[in-house]
Amino acid sequence: MNRFVPIIIFLLVLAAAGSLAITIEMSERHADQLKFESLADEATQAVEGRIAQHFSILTATRAMFRASSADVDRPAFAKFVTDLNLENLHRGVQGIGFARMIPVGQEEVAETQIARNYGREFKVYPPTTEDFRFPIVLLEPFNDRNAQAVGYDMFAEPVRRAAMRQAIAEDNHVATGAVVLRQENGEDPQNGFLVYLPVYVDPLTAGDSDAPWRVRGFVYEAFRAGDLFDAALQRPLLLPVSVEAFDGPDADAPLLYSSSTRVQPEGGRIATVTRNIVVGGRTWHLRMRPTTAFSPRTPGVTAGLVAIVGLLLAGSLALLARIQAEAISTASKLAEVNAQSLADKELLLQEMKHRIKNSISRILAMARHTARSAETTEGFIRSFSERLEAMARSQDMLTRSRWEQIPLRDLLTAELEQVFGSQMDQCKLEGPRVMLQPGHAQALGLTFHELATNALKYGSISEAEGRLNVGWVMTGGRNSPELELVWEEIGVSEITAPSGTGFGSQLIRANLEGELSGRLDVQFANKGVRVEMRVPFAAPEPEPRRRRGRKGQDKAGAHRDNPGANPESAG
Repeated sequence: MNRFVPIIIFLLVLAAAGSLAITIEMSERHADQLKFESLADEATQAVEGRIAQHFSILTATRAMFRASSADVDRPAFAKFVTDLNLENLHRGVQGIGFARMIPVGQEEVAETQIARNYGREFKVYPPTTEDFRFPIVLLEPFNDRNAQAVGYDMFAEPVRRAAMRQAIAEDNHVATGAVVLRQENGEDPQNGFLVYLPVYVDPLTAGDSDAPWRVRGFVYEAFRAGDLFDAALQRPLLLPVSVEAFDGPDADAPLLYSSSTRVQPEGGRIATVTRNIVVGGRTWHLRMRPTTAFSPRTPGVTAGLVAIVGLLLAGSLALLARIQAEAISTASKLAEVNAQSLADKELLLQEMKHRIKNSISRILAMARHTARSAETTEGFIRSFSERLEAMARSQDMLTRSRWEQIPLRDLLTAELEQVFGSQMDQCKLEGPRVMLQPGHAQALGLTFHELATNALKYGSISEAEGRLNVGWVMTGGRNSPELELVWEEIGVSEITAPSGTGFGSQLIRANLEGELSGRLDVQFANKGVRVEMRVPFAAPEPEPRRRRGRKGQDKAGAHRDNPGANPESAG
C-alpha cells in the first residue's frame, strides 16, 4: 500500500489544483456573463425609459387637447411641440400629431381644418369601407417628410386600425405592430410603429357602450424604430450591446430592429441574453449579444497559472512521500522477511506431512481396487500407472501454484491432452475462469482422467468424427457457490449403457459424492453420453458418524482431509 501513497498524494493534489483551476475559470466565465447581463439589463432599461418618456409626452399632449375640448389650432400645437425639442432630446420620434374622428361623407370638414392650419389643400385619403375616419389634421414638426402624412386616414389601414380600436377599449397607450410610416421617402428606410392615445372631451364611465362614438380623435407619436433604439443605446455612452428587437414574445416574430454594430461570434464565452418588454400593450422580444467593444477577462490565464503551480506542488509532495515510503518499507521488509521465513518453514513442514499422508492413503485405495478389477498383471500395471499419472499431474499443478489454487480449465486441459494426445481437436471446452482449491483439484483431476479414458476406449473420441463438449458455469451466488459441469460425448455409432459398474465409475462417484459432497447424473443416449456434475464450493457442515460396515469402514465416506479413503469406501 505504501508504494501507492506518492501516487495518491500526487493525484489528490493535482485533482485539487485542477478543481481550483476549473472553479476559477468557471467563476471568471460567470463573472463575464453577469457583467454582460448587467449591460443587457441597462440596455433594456434604456429602451424602456425612453419609451416611457414618450408616453409621458403623449399623455401631456392629450391633456392639452382635453383642456381645449379637442379644438387646438396649429400655432399653439406647433409651439408645444417645438418646446419639446424632439430632434435633440427625443430622437426616434418622427412627429406628434392629432387624428380627428369624422363620419364617412364628411371629409370636407377635416380638409377645411387642414387648409386652415397649414394654408394649403390636403385631401383625406385613402378610400375606406369603415363607418368613420381618423385623418391626420395636425402633425408637428411640419416638414417635407411629415407633410406626406397629413390627411392620411389611419383607420383605413388594418394594423393601425387594430391598435386604435384597442386604445379606445382600454383608454390607454397602445402601440401598433411594425408598419411603414407615411413619412418614409425611400432614404434610409426603417421599420416604424405608432402609439395611440384616445381623446375624450367628457369623462368615460365603466361599460360605456357609446365610447367609440364619443372619442374626438387620437393624439399619437410616430416612431422610426432604428432611430429610437440607437438613441436609447447611446445615452450616456454607447453600450457594447448588439440588440435585435422582435415584434412579438419570441425570436419567431417579425424583426423590428437590428443593431448595425459588429458582434462577437456565437458560442464564445458570453451567452446570448434575452429579455421581453411590454410597449403599449405589445410584447417585444429583445435578443442581445456582446459587440467587439465588450472586453471580457483573458480566458484561462489565472486558471492556467493555478494549474501549473498545482502540478509542481503535487510532484514535489509525491516525491517526498515516495522517499519516506521507501525508507519505511525497507525497514519493515527486513523484519517481515525474518518472521515469514520461520513461519514458511514450519507451515511447509506440516503441509508436507499432511499431503504425504493423504497421498499414500489414496494410492493404497487405488491399488486395492485396481487389483480387484484387473484380469492380468499387465492390465493392473497399465491402469494403476495411468491413475498415478493423473494424480501426479494434479500434484504437479498444485505444487507450481504453491498449493493454493489452480484454474479448472488448465487442469481439464492437462488431463485431456495426456489421454487424447493429437485428438484434442475433437474437444471443445467452454466456461468462465474458475479457481480450484487443492481438494477439489485432486478429486476432479482423477474424475476427468477416468471420463477421458472411457471416452477414448468406448465413447465419442474413439471415432474420427466423434466430439466431446465440456462446459461449466458457477451458480448459487456468493453465499452458496456451486460448480455445474456438463461432460457431453457425441459419437456416430450407437452405444448402450453398461450392464455393471466398473472401478472407474466407482472412483468418479467416490470423488464427487463422497469427497466433494457433490451430485452426479449420467445419461446414455443412442450415440453419446451426458454426464452432469454439481460440486459445492463451500465447505460442508460436519456430519454425524454413521453405522460402520462389516469391515469397520464408514459408509458415508472419509473426512475431506483424508481423500485417499474415499475410493475404498465407495467400492
